[in-house]
Amino acid sequence: MARNHAVAYQALNGVELVAAHDHDDRAADRFCADFGIRRAGLSELLETVDAVSVCTWPASHAALTLAALQAGVHVLCEKPPATNADEAAEMLEMAGKQGLVLTYGLLYRHVFRDIAGLVTDVGRPYKINAKWLRRFGFPSWSATGYLHSSGGALTDLGVHMIDLALYLLGNPDPTLVHAAAWNHRTQEFYGQDTSTDDSAFVFIRLDNGCSVVVDVAYSTDMTDDEHVSVEVQGSRGTLLLAVPTTQTTFTPELFPRFHRCDETSSSFSLVSRRPRLVREAIQDQLADFCDAVRTGQPPLVPASEAVTLQRILDLAVLSAQTKNRTIGVNA
Repeated sequence: MARNHAVAYQALNGVELVAAHDHDDRAADRFCADFGIRRAGLSELLETVDAVSVCTWPASHAALTLAALQAGVHVLCEKPPATNADEAAEMLEMAGKQGLVLTYGLLYRHVFRDIAGLVTDVGRPYKINAKWLRRFGFPSWSATGYLHSSGGALTDLGVHMIDLALYLLGNPDPTLVHAAAWNHRTQEFYGQDTSTDDSAFVFIRLDNGCSVVVDVAYSTDMTDDEHVSVEVQGSRGTLLLAVPTTQTTFTPELFPRFHRCDETSSSFSLVSRRPRLVREAIQDQLADFCDAVRTGQPPLVPASEAVTLQRILDLAVLSAQTKNRTIGVNA
């Protein structure tokens, strides 16, 4: 993801990419050579720049973000926000205290930024089904190490699906969370009995009366290599969103569809507005961050909403680890 950020920053007017830091010296040298920038230690970097992207593994998100904010540097941190909600809340508090922008790489808000308003066409939403399923799609880099650091499919893929559902609904508050998670495929393919999940199911009830059902997996039995979709069901119909992940060109099947049924018929209609492709969304995300830094306007992903998201993730993990217990948010 750091390379995607670097490409996008270098394409923005009025933005200069100047340096990078990585604890891996060889990786840092390669990265800096590829983008024509200099390598810097963390302290030196934070003394040099106005803003940073934190694109490390999740376990270091909080420490690096807090260090940057304490140094007076604006931060775009990749997902998930942190390893727990207390860390995310501390990051939010520090950004507020310092008067700095803190936002997060919740990319699919930017993919559907121009389409979110269509949710009103379904009437009163009552259920969202969100899926990110792969036939065989474990992270290619150090699979078990990344799984452990990221928290697995639930917090790696699920974080995007949960956040997108909340965003489409106007960010209501959760009232209860129920989850189940499994690691059978990791054991089968990598021979490791790890506590980190490779597939998960999450049910979230929201205070607006809507429920969200999330199904994610690094590996499941299916024909396609990958299936990513969101369905918003409402009193007047259903909005069907195909979620682009690896597509480099736009194809007709990515257009949103509106489905309505009555006693005698069923109809589908295409929506003329299209989602952004991932590369376009990354560009929009970094432009949004830089605009927030320049103007003081809030970014598309406010840090306060990321705290709520992290709290849901925490409760989902807790539910899955405690024999699928349903957990009230205020419990």
